[in-house]
Amino acid sequence: MSTNALLSRAIDAAFRAPLESLAVDSLIVDLAHGLMAGERGGARSGISRRVDVRAIERARQFLDAEKTRVVHSRELESITGLTRYDLSRQFRIMCGTSPYRYLLMRRLEFARERIHRERPLVEVAFDAGFADQAHFTRAFRSAFGLTPARYRALRTRQRSSAAPASDLPAKSSVGPGPRPPRTWAHGR
Repeated sequence: MSTNALLSRAIDAAFRAPLESLAVDSLIVDLAHGLMAGERGGARSGISRRVDVRAIERARQFLDAEKTRVVHSRELESITGLTRYDLSRQFRIMCGTSPYRYLLMRRLEFARERIHRERPLVEVAFDAGFADQAHFTRAFRSAFGLTPARYRALRTRQRSSAAPASDLPAKSSVGPGPRPPRTWAHGR
């Protein structure tokens, strides 16, 4: 059990997720930062905070364009001219997350768009670049707090309750109509 929060999170991540190339690089950087923070006893890091903005922007654009497939670190190294570890560190400084997490969130955004189009979930998982539906479900639940199936059900219910007036039955002229919802004003 470590009292170093950075190191604990990195170790937890190592056993939680399937590790693609970018995830491994991110994990190594996180482990290194955690170990160095433990060695320094919490003192400020001597690591450069310099960021090659153009290189990181090229990496971000590449990840946006290639979101539905596994992207390897060597591809990003080639595009940016940075080592995978410098890229991971600088990407985190500029974007607030690792290249792998950025790519994962782009995949999940793509998947949500497909869910909105009512595509089968197994097809959504495959099209978004996940290894299988189980991997997709774990990533989706981790990011959004509910499974893709539950998300779809909630969206469907939300859409059906917001149907246009022309789709709703005509209002009856008999009786006062439905009661307004009870509010909890005045401490009730």
